[in-house]
Amino acid sequence: IYITIEQERNITIASFDDIEAFAYGDTELEAINSLCQEIVNIYEDLREDKNNLGILPKKWLEYLEEVIETK
Repeated sequence: IYITIEQERNITIASFDDIEAFAYGDTELEAINSLCQEIVNIYEDLREDKNNLGILPKKWLEYLEEVIETK
């Protein structure tokens, strides 16, 4: 997956545009780690409500199911 890192003042923003997810941190590592957790949270939420998703959230879930390997 491709993420974008931006610096704004004293904060770092990591974003994953494919599913419109983003997270903040004081450093790049913190922002990326927060984004990873946000992606997992979104994935789990989408899977739980799989039968009631709109068009865009369904596309997000399909994409995440392709790139996330569950154990």
